[in-house]
Amino acid sequence: METYLWIAATLAVGAMGGALGRRLRMPAGAMVGAILCVAVLGILFRQADVPALARPVMQIMGGAYLGHSFRKRDLLLIGSMYKVMAAMVAFMLGMSVLMGYVLAEACGIDLATALFSVAPGGLSDMALVAHELDADMATVSVMQLFRLFSIYLLYPPFFRMLGRGRETVPNPVRLPPPVRGCGGSWKRMAGTLAAASLGGVLLMGAGVPAGGLIGAVLGSGAFNMMTPGGCVPRNLRFWTQVGVGAMIGTRMSSDTLQQLSGLALPVLILTVGLLVMTLCLGLVIRRFSSMDLATALLCATPGGIQEIAMLSEDMSCDTASVLMMHTVRLVSVIAIFPTLILVLTA
Repeated sequence: METYLWIAATLAVGAMGGALGRRLRMPAGAMVGAILCVAVLGILFRQADVPALARPVMQIMGGAYLGHSFRKRDLLLIGSMYKVMAAMVAFMLGMSVLMGYVLAEACGIDLATALFSVAPGGLSDMALVAHELDADMATVSVMQLFRLFSIYLLYPPFFRMLGRGRETVPNPVRLPPPVRGCGGSWKRMAGTLAAASLGGVLLMGAGVPAGGLIGAVLGSGAFNMMTPGGCVPRNLRFWTQVGVGAMIGTRMSSDTLQQLSGLALPVLILTVGLLVMTLCLGLVIRRFSSMDLATALLCATPGGIQEIAMLSEDMSCDTASVLMMHTVRLVSVIAIFPTLILVLTA
């Protein structure tokens, strides 16, 4: 019973933090506010918790929101962006290997641990594979966690500041404004959520990385293309951001802070290296595509696919492009990076 009370408290604190962040007009305010408030709860009471079911539910909710306004013309992105996608994957892998070697030499960390610490993949995926390849799973987890925190808390305001006064190139394949509410059409809303749930469950069952999100995007997008139009509840984006923020916030604890204090130099190298990589790759993507600067930078940001997609929506970027690029990035890193590390550390 006590566990359920702490789950309820965590979600309530996350909702209050999300509401405060949105009211203060912070970039991705609902998610950032939930992260900070739930992290404080976890550090003070060591009891912040969300149920295991929350992750697939949040992925499906986020996918339903992101996919419900897709149009047939967005399919053109696949054919028009393959060269940019290939360049992005090659650049990210090359920069990650370079940062791994710098981290190993400067901080005395073994090479496998250093490479997994900077890998631009999912936190849980990289930590689990690191354990299988005899890297230091604890160090990898803390470094990957800090990578995600620095991205979600520091990058949005920095990108917004960087984009001010800059000329942007309009994207000819751009999403229309999302539908807000269903105007009383409960059938369309139920159909959208059902299609998203079906797609998410199918891809999760198939073991696809981020399958819940990708499947839900495909499901709700397909429903939207084959019917007069999909729609989602009016506040779905807010509650999805709150849920995602609460999940991220629960990963921060007093133990994590103590571990970070002993990894100050590696964390500094990681933060600066990722920022340089993101800026350079973002500028390259913008140069060789029709994306505006903010969209290109988000495509180059090595964060979680769902979190970056929600940031894209919040910053009015081209979410279809961001989703496509990060899906390719995530699958490529999981498929290629462990084998690459085995070769480099042999």
